[in-house]
Amino acid sequence: MADVFISYAREDRDAAMRIAQGLNAMGLDTFWDTEIPPGQTWADYIEAKLVNSKAVIVLWSAHSTRSHYVREEARIARDRSRLIPAQIEGGPLPFGFGEVQTADLTQWRGDYTAEAWSRFASAVYTTVRGSAPPQPTYTPPPQQP
Repeated sequence: MADVFISYAREDRDAAMRIAQGLNAMGLDTFWDTEIPPGQTWADYIEAKLVNSKAVIVLWSAHSTRSHYVREEARIARDRSRLIPAQIEGGPLPFGFGEVQTADLTQWRGDYTAEAWSRFASAVYTTVRGSAPPQPTYTPPPQQP
């Protein structure tokens, strides 16, 4: 099972990919729904990945706050105390999610040395591994065009 489940709206795929690449470079195994094998039942496969992950990142944006799927995944993660929310666009969070501290990645565009990324990635790593990441935390993956 994956260490980290990434919940996002389809329109935010590029942000999800950058986050997955950065966390993978730190040695964390990530799941985002590009990996559903043919022949699997989507809901059962997603639910198994979600409930067995050690951390669930929810990427909040204008699109994801309106997504019933993202909100349901966030509720499950919050109820299991595994939610690590990150805001990738400005705007209000969905009702019921304001009480969990949300990482501000609204200005982050893939710089793995940025302070916002470092704080976020360290929190994810600590949640998954139970200790702070070793220094240096990772070698940044190559930038995608």
